[in-house]
Amino acid sequence: MGYSKAIYNEAMEEKRQLRQKNDLLRERMLLKLYNDVPRVREIDNELKSMGPKIANATLSGNKEALNTLKDRAVTLHAERESLFSAADYEVPFSCEKCRDEGVLNNRYCDCTVKLARLIQLKMLNQSAPFEDSRFDNFSLDYYPKEASGKVSPRLRMEKVKAYLENFAKAFPTGENLLLVGGTGLGKTHLSIATANAVIDRAFGVFYASAEDLLNKLQREKFSRATPSFSFYDAVAQCDLLVLDDLGTEFLTAFGKTAIYEVINSRILSKKSTIINTNLSMEEIQERYSQRIASRLIGNYTPLLFDGRDIRQIIASQK
Repeated sequence: MGYSKAIYNEAMEEKRQLRQKNDLLRERMLLKLYNDVPRVREIDNELKSMGPKIANATLSGNKEALNTLKDRAVTLHAERESLFSAADYEVPFSCEKCRDEGVLNNRYCDCTVKLARLIQLKMLNQSAPFEDSRFDNFSLDYYPKEASGKVSPRLRMEKVKAYLENFAKAFPTGENLLLVGGTGLGKTHLSIATANAVIDRAFGVFYASAEDLLNKLQREKFSRATPSFSFYDAVAQCDLLVLDDLGTEFLTAFGKTAIYEVINSRILSKKSTIINTNLSMEEIQERYSQRIASRLIGNYTPLLFDGRDIRQIIASQK
């Protein structure tokens, strides 16, 4: 996915801040090591004093002196490394390839591209209620303990929540989920809680309602302007797509085609998608098409939500 210069600038600034923070930490740890192991300071001072001597030996052509100095430097570096290892002194780089410079061989390092993706997806997800939807604030108290069928709504929802928590912990697996149930049963909350847990593990997530996504895709397709980034690419390439409220959007021929392309392309690329819907599989087939329904039946794990509309319960308690 291509990103605008502004996105890459923000990614590089984050890398610079991380590098500066770790450099300060290394300086503090080195000063502590100098106090704890004085021999390290002696080695560093000797290595520093050898610079001019090596330069003079090189300029004068004194190969014997130069080789002696180089051998001494190798010995000192080996001793220094041994003392560092014994003292457990190390501040690892977040990226060993570019050593947190963000650039490798005059190109953005993979770590910078990944960071740019996360920044981009964060911008795209600004309208989602990510702060309010977590596993730890999802209450099962609103679901009845009494069973009208084989399993009580509370027990069913305990299993659904546990399944989604395990999905997030094991991510990425390529598994797709279809969250099915009436309005107000917690589908949006738990799908965003899953997205939050995946984001915490540094994966890229894109969240959108079906209506909002189709509007964005349609504007992008028929716009004459060249966008700084592609919504379709963001949807196709993000690690996890959460598509909310499938079935509530105003559906057009373009919408049917776009939904199929999104679902099918992510199945083919083995990238996980979570779809929330109030529709049954029969209603999905009737509203969209047999080929969309067959993709969902054959490639999605259904999770059934049960209970009463939580928003109505909360409103009645006020």
